[in-house]
Amino acid sequence: MNVAEPLLPPIPGMLLVLVVLGGLMLGLRVLRHRRDLHPELTRKLLHIGMGLVTLTFPWLFSTAVWAVVTLGVLASVSLYALRRSSALRKRFGGVLDGVSRDSLGEIYFPVAVAALFYLANGNTVTFVIPVLLLALGDAVAALIGVRYGSLKFETGEGTKSLEGSLAFLLVAFLSAHVPLLLATNTGRAESLLIGLILGLLLMLIEAVAWRGLDNLFIPLGAFLLLRSFLPLSVLDLSVRLGVTLALVAFAVLYRRQTTLNSGAVLGAALIAFLAWALGGWQWMVAPITLFSTYALFFPRENRDGSSRTHDIHDVLRATGVGIGWLFLAAANNRPDFLLPYTISFATHLAIIGVIRLQERFSSSEGRLAPAIAVIKSMVLMLLPYYFLVGHDNRPSLVTLLVLAPIGIAFGIVGARIAGVVPGDNRPKYRRWILQAGVAAGSALTMKGVIPW
Repeated sequence: MNVAEPLLPPIPGMLLVLVVLGGLMLGLRVLRHRRDLHPELTRKLLHIGMGLVTLTFPWLFSTAVWAVVTLGVLASVSLYALRRSSALRKRFGGVLDGVSRDSLGEIYFPVAVAALFYLANGNTVTFVIPVLLLALGDAVAALIGVRYGSLKFETGEGTKSLEGSLAFLLVAFLSAHVPLLLATNTGRAESLLIGLILGLLLMLIEAVAWRGLDNLFIPLGAFLLLRSFLPLSVLDLSVRLGVTLALVAFAVLYRRQTTLNSGAVLGAALIAFLAWALGGWQWMVAPITLFSTYALFFPRENRDGSSRTHDIHDVLRATGVGIGWLFLAAANNRPDFLLPYTISFATHLAIIGVIRLQERFSSSEGRLAPAIAVIKSMVLMLLPYYFLVGHDNRPSLVTLLVLAPIGIAFGIVGARIAGVVPGDNRPKYRRWILQAGVAAGSALTMKGVIPW
């Protein structure tokens, strides 16, 4: 559904939006001080109000992308200045600064809206549904979590509640299902399935996002998923729903067997779905193998509720290089990139193994850790790869079992040189970059040696 003519010329429309948003912030500031509202409630009321205002953009601006981008820049700069300047906070604050957590969500919000308006290219439905999810889903989840949340789970920034996540799922489902059913030619079954899949996947994104990045990930992810789901049949959508439910169930059931916190486990399930959606079921094997078998290097006696030290950032560190290969393969139609993709996961599995084995063994036994880790990684990752790829893309077994382990060993050596070992005191983000770098290097080392 597209809008033919805007209700107002762009400049008056922009002025109207700025006046409404300014009045909204002023009204909430007065209301908070007079009614002593909870800071989270004030913040989310602004969130909802901004979202409802931006829902009018297709009718106010039609295809005037420059106007929406200009509004996005003005809003982001103003909100950032309000955050950074104590003088501005004293004069105009009181709405966004009452929450103690470190979040840039209010700055990401207008950026996401501007990006959505550009990507939607005049399609009202693919703009409105992600904005509804952004405006209502996240706000309702936060408010329900604060008021009624009792079943908590760990994330990279503390805890979230199961009640809040389920509230997000319900709002996300309705935000997608109702517009698709009423404003498009999408069938009833298709709109129902799309709403369920979007709700589940975006619930995972909301649960694992940090520092307000859900205000970027949710709308942009919703747009990309919605655009890919709309042409699909009931059967195709049913398969995707089944895979999503299976991955969520696996994450919940397997959580106690890992050192990952709950948010990290949900993030791992999300990455597995991404691999399947972009590459096919063969591309799910490596990430599922990594997250389900790395526990071989972390024996059960060392894993209890108090030792869930790995969060979503560790998941991204272990999968970032592989995700890069996945996107390259999808963008360039290169299914042969499955090999460097698999090697990157195998390298991370081997690095985990070396670290853990050296912790368990004495210094003399620890010298064997790299060889043991390479063998285990090779068996768990490369042998399945050999049988998964088609005959035309399959390297010789000798080549795979001799040369690919050299690439993995290169990654281990690089990790040791980079200091990704127990006792490393480098800043955490620097260690992530170093470990991702050696994993990328181990895959690139094989380029030209093993034909891709």
